Amino acid sequence: MKKIFIIIALIVACYSNAQETKSYKLIQVDEYPLFKGTKALYSKNRAKFNSFLQKKFLSKVDYKILGLVITDYKFYVEIHIDLNKNVKVINTSEKDKDLHKEIVRVVEEFKVKKAAKLNGKSVAVTFILPFKINSKINNLFN
Repeated sequence: MKKIFIIIALIVACYSNAQETKSYKLIQVDEYPLFKGTKALYSKNRAKFNSFLQKKFLSKVDYKILGLVITDYKFYVEIHIDLNKNVKVINTSEKDKDLHKEIVRVVEEFKVKKAAKLNGKSVAVTFILPFKINSKINNLFN
């Protein structure tokens, strides 16, 4: 009987840990993560959320590395934010090694004030952030 209780307790513990580490998509959460540098909660406003993160990225990127971009340029970054508010780049569409490293460096420096929320509880979230860098903006910094 004691062995059965221990096995059940281990199964419940494993299931609980799996539930806590589940990552949600932005469309599944009630509140998006709140980043330092903004006061607004972008609750279900993906356009404003993306715009804020894109501006934050452009304010921190090293334009000497980005100088490789001559024309309008599009790429995406897949980002994961865990329950401890750590930002991790899972993937980018960038093939250039130096530019890829710069994208990862800048995005992983983002500081999160509040994690995403679902039903009032903090949750991990994974999302894709599209970027478009305008060559006119880029030329201002070269």
